[in-house]
Amino acid sequence: MAAIALFAVACGNDDTTTPEQETAKAVEGSYSGLMSMAVSGTVASESETSVKITAEANGTVTLSFPAMGNGGSMQLEAFDVTGVSVAASESGTYTLSKESFSATSGSINLEGSNLAGTVSNGEVRITMDVKPGSMPFAITFTFDTQAEPTPETASPASEIAGEYKGIMDMSVMGSSQGTSEMTLNLTEAEDGTVTISVPAMGEGAMSMGSFDITGVAVSKSEDGTCTLSLESFETLAGSTNLKGSNLTGTVSDKKLNMTMGIQPGAMPFAITFTFTPETTEAAE
Repeated sequence: MAAIALFAVACGNDDTTTPEQETAKAVEGSYSGLMSMAVSGTVASESETSVKITAEANGTVTLSFPAMGNGGSMQLEAFDVTGVSVAASESGTYTLSKESFSATSGSINLEGSNLAGTVSNGEVRITMDVKPGSMPFAITFTFDTQAEPTPETASPASEIAGEYKGIMDMSVMGSSQGTSEMTLNLTEAEDGTVTISVPAMGEGAMSMGSFDITGVAVSKSEDGTCTLSLESFETLAGSTNLKGSNLTGTVSDKKLNMTMGIQPGAMPFAITFTFTPETTEAAE
């Protein structure tokens, strides 16, 4: 009976761990770094965050990701990826891997693939592809404890926002009907377009009140020239309805050139507006 009791005590104190469990324990912890979300190679969201690695009894680890994203379809609630394999190398680097997985982010089902990562000297890098819900494409997630946020660059719209002095010519069927000295104001909109504010101009039958043109697209070429474009628009000059078309322009060296066609009210033809710059520069 004494021998049986001794054997039972010995079994009860057996707390040995497997090599797999020790490897999982070696990478356990919370790691702070930069998380990026990219679609087709283009980064849509970056955020500084923390990822937690938890060792499990079966020798795998669970990766816990916090809520992330920039709103809309690119916004995810916190989720866990379980059953991630861990392998140790002679160099002391640990490798994380999982070919495919399913997870839940709030009420959204996630299908993931190609999870790969490394843990070395307290630094972690993890990549994986995740397809949320019915989204037709996958988002590539990259977490890196050594990465720095991408420096913010000014949008073309913000670069050209300002006041531009020049001459506005109003012509009908190629014949000038008069010119006006004026200042056009370009304002950046939240969607990356610009609003062009045009002051009152002209005399007599060709007089026109001030008006705004919204939603003008801006693109920038490699030589630094910004191009303005808007196929059609409607706006008001006082109580007069204006229908505009074919707005095109360029901003280069802080000088604005622009043309557009505008049909005021019931006028049966369009007036061509051509703006050319003075030598003065855009206000900062």
